Amino acid sequence: MMKPPAWALAFFLASVLPGELHSSTILQLTLGQLVHGSDAVIIGKVVSKASDASGSVPLTRNVVEVEACLLGVEKLEDPVIEIFTLGGSKGGGVAVHVFGEARFGVGERFLAFLELRGGRWRVRGMAQGKMTVKSDPSTGIDMVLPPDKINVVTLKDGKMVKGKPFITEPVTLDGMVDDILSEK
Repeated sequence: MMKPPAWALAFFLASVLPGELHSSTILQLTLGQLVHGSDAVIIGKVVSKASDASGSVPLTRNVVEVEACLLGVEKLEDPVIEIFTLGGSKGGGVAVHVFGEARFGVGERFLAFLELRGGRWRVRGMAQGKMTVKSDPSTGIDMVLPPDKINVVTLKDGKMVKGKPFITEPVTLDGMVDDILSEK
């Protein structure tokens, strides 16, 4: 008898076990750690996305128009880049979702801290390295929203304790840009 792939077993267990099995815990990064560990910090807009199942773990290729490059402009050769995130369609109706990973929506405007790994742009710090930018309908001011539903931990006295993302409330985009540039 043929042994099922590990992802199929994990999917089966997740679908039959009670409770919620949809969270990841990631190490808390400060704004300084995000800035200093990034190859580029951009404001962009997603124009399209598609799954890339050519490797062992599917990826999502997010095609992005770069509106502004705050840091690392020398690494950006084109105003349109691809940002790869973990998860996507494996084909045959099977999708892999990596909780805690950054997610992008077509048409979404965002601010992101990026790393260039293996010739591909990736979000630094998973979901905590990408924040949605929306215009406040009453004032027209661009606001940066905190990342959605992520669990972060930090080390205190050699032990992991619950942390929080560096941004927990909406802030103005101009204020966030000033904070990022001051970390440079």
